[in-house]
Amino acid sequence: MKRLLFLLLILLSLKVAGQEVKQIWQTREIFDVPESVLYYNNNGNDVLFVSNIAGNPSEKDGNGFISMLSTFGKIIKLKWITGLNAPKGMAVFNGKLYVTDIDRIAIIDIDKSMIVKFVDVSGASFLNDMVFDGKGNLYISDMTANVIYRYSNGEISQWLSATSLLSNPNGMAFEKDMVLIGTSNGILSANPDTKKVDLLVENSGGVDGLIPLGNSHYVVSDWSGKIQIISPNTKPLILSNTTEQKINAADLGFIPDTRTILIPTFFDNRITAILLLNN
Repeated sequence: MKRLLFLLLILLSLKVAGQEVKQIWQTREIFDVPESVLYYNNNGNDVLFVSNIAGNPSEKDGNGFISMLSTFGKIIKLKWITGLNAPKGMAVFNGKLYVTDIDRIAIIDIDKSMIVKFVDVSGASFLNDMVFDGKGNLYISDMTANVIYRYSNGEISQWLSATSLLSNPNGMAFEKDMVLIGTSNGILSANPDTKKVDLLVENSGGVDGLIPLGNSHYVVSDWSGKIQIISPNTKPLILSNTTEQKINAADLGFIPDTRTILIPTFFDNRITAILLLNN
């Protein structure tokens, strides 16, 4: 009954949004505080990685794990990687999966299915999302310290801080040679070379998931449950909103070829896939 009610509420929210999206699948309540979903394509072998906090988002309890599932929502291995604390944002580079873990970064060899290294981030308090640029540099947001770190050539450093715009940095993306940062003010654009920061799209309520669609349009989630398309010159378009049902929408994943948005529902312990029909 609970599942049927949930599906009905989702469908109603999509209809209100103007039928811009369609739910195509949803998992059972099998995850344990899923925070982030990452799509990974390796020579046609498509999989989804899901980070599970499995407890308090800031507690070093060793309960966190990474799940692997198919792009159709089938569980391949629920506890693919274990031994983490509160894993959140993820990124892939050269066959390695990088995962934030409160105050460190876990580096996982995907083919070997094992953690090969932890990188401690001195001074970090709540590492959240991460993204690689086109040169192999990794940028990591610290939401409570209002800092962006950079991991480059095996060295971690504080890359960006002390700016009034950098308020609760969360979701990260990379587009057109610029680092994009989701904050409580909206989306920031930061130049990797000069560190010049501009407010790209104003948006209140926080930006957890951040997906560039092209043409200056972005899909964002606000953790409370609202998913919308925002851009610099148009009004926000709400795709889905489960805030009243207290179903979260954390760090979104995205499959570009099918324009599928992947939603980790955090305390609701599911992954939901919705298809973006236009825009």
